[in-house]
Amino acid sequence: NGFDAAEAERIVDVEIERARAFYGEDAKGAAPLLPILHALQEAFGYVPPGAQPLIAHALNISQAEVRGVVSFY
Repeated sequence: NGFDAAEAERIVDVEIERARAFYGEDAKGAAPLLPILHALQEAFGYVPPGAQPLIAHALNISQAEVRGVVSFY
C-alpha cells in the first residue's frame, strides 16, 4: 500500500474522535496515539513516516514522542 497523506489525515481524525468519545476529556495528548498507529498500520501495512508529523500536530505532542512509540513497536 502506498502512502496517501489525505487518507492518513482522515484516519488520524477518525481515531482522535473515537478516542474523545471513549476517553472524554482525557483524550488529550498521547492517549489516542496507539489506536491511531494501529489504524495506520492496518490501512497501509506500516506506519508511514509522512504520517508522523500529522499525528504529532493533531495530538499536540512532539514528533520525537511519535517516533519513539513507532520505533518501540
